[in-house]
Amino acid sequence: GLVIERIGRRPLLIFGFSSMAVFFSLLTVFLNFQDSVSWVPYLSYICILAVIAGFCSGPGKATTFLQTALI
Repeated sequence: GLVIERIGRRPLLIFGFSSMAVFFSLLTVFLNFQDSVSWVPYLSYICILAVIAGFCSGPGKATTFLQTALI
C-alpha cells in the first residue's frame, strides 16, 4: 500500500503494462526459436516469471482502481 501511495497508481500501471508487453513479445520470439538452440527454453521461463513480476508490480496492485486510474 505504501508503494502505491508513494509512486502513484498511474506510473505503476504504465510500468506494469509496458513491462508485460515487452516480456510477452520476447516470450513469443523465444518460443519460436526454442527448438533451434538448447538454452532458449530457459529464457522462456525467465520471461514468464518477468511477466508475473510485471503484473504484480502494476495492475495486480491496483485492480480495483484500474478503471478510474487511467481516466
